[in-house]
Amino acid sequence: MEIEDLISIGVIKKAIGNNGFIAVIPETDFPEHFKKLSKIFLVFPDETIQSKTIQFYNISEKNISIKSSDIKNGEKEILIPLLDQFIAR
Repeated sequence: MEIEDLISIGVIKKAIGNNGFIAVIPETDFPEHFKKLSKIFLVFPDETIQSKTIQFYNISEKNISIKSSDIKNGEKEILIPLLDQFIAR
């Protein structure tokens, strides 16, 4: 998987608590598309990519909260989903 295979739809604002929740600022006009994802990808400054499984979403007016047991408290990187997963469903 390369960065060129991905499209960014949000940026991680902060980790929430110690239970794998992160607050995301959506970079899309259609945040409901997050509900179609079962997986997200974190891209780190050195361009390494980590896949994370999504367990729960909460979409509010300005933020999206995402829960994944794979996400550790303090991970504040770019949130990127796989493009074909984003548009497939």
